[in-house]
Amino acid sequence: MDNSSNQVWCVFCRELIPADATQCPNCQKALSDRSRVIRCPDCGKYILKSDSECRFCHGQGAAYAERRAAAARQQAEAAQAASAAPTQPAAPAPRPS
Repeated sequence: MDNSSNQVWCVFCRELIPADATQCPNCQKALSDRSRVIRCPDCGKYILKSDSECRFCHGQGAAYAERRAAAARQQAEAAQAASAAPTQPAAPAPRPS
């Protein structure tokens, strides 16, 4: 895929288009910086051209993005396991003697 600065992807139709186009030549939608997508040079994820840094790797590459994704998966699995665990009634408090 071409990651040059003179081409971006249209967020509406996902076609590669000239970066300076004001209208997508494929779908005819009007374009702004919020509707132009590039690939992060560090991790390869698709991000908005107007973003100051990659929201996936924060400029730290694919390894960072993978660690974040793994941590998110672990949190989701832990939350799911906690919600699926059967609840037991609380043990009665000991009686004073």
